Amino acid sequence: MRIFALWLLAILLVSAVMWRPGQASASQRSIPGIQTSSPPTITSGPPPTAQYGQAYSYPLIATGTPAPTFTLSSGSLPAGLTLSSSGVSSGTPGETGSCVITVIASNGLFPNDTVDYTFLVQPAPLTIIADAQSRAYGTANPSLTYTVTGLVLTDTIATALTGTLTTTATLASPVGSYAIIQGSLTANNYTIR
Repeated sequence: MRIFALWLLAILLVSAVMWRPGQASASQRSIPGIQTSSPPTITSGPPPTAQYGQAYSYPLIATGTPAPTFTLSSGSLPAGLTLSSSGVSSGTPGETGSCVITVIASNGLFPNDTVDYTFLVQPAPLTIIADAQSRAYGTANPSLTYTVTGLVLTDTIATALTGTLTTTATLASPVGSYAIIQGSLTANNYTIR
């Protein structure tokens, strides 16, 4: 009984020292120098679609204390994009297509959180306008030329485009107007419109 009384007295003295009138109880106050910690949890949804040759930035978000850092555990981001340790995917995509990556969020205290993301880089729009041509009846069609608007990065007509325009006019076509159409003309990393 005597030990119990001493124990109770010790608890009351400690409570009196830690608590002053007008303050929250000692159990509700934080102890200086001690912080709570929590596991990393990636909360970001899927990244938005990027466009070839256009600046891109997407911040991944994760909760946790201490603040998590991000790393790539598998896969590769599209050419031209990088992932910072703070979780920002940024850069200028240098190719079209999609890729799957696995991202890890880690804070060094708890097990890592891992999420798979699919990055999609869509083609850039490219406008091609055929130059008007003419010829005399019974002669061969002239070379079909065009102007291009929308090339990005260091692309040129020679590096980005292959194939030729075509027309429905033939050597035997009667006098008249004929359409010049896309034919076999294609462009890597672009959508021709």
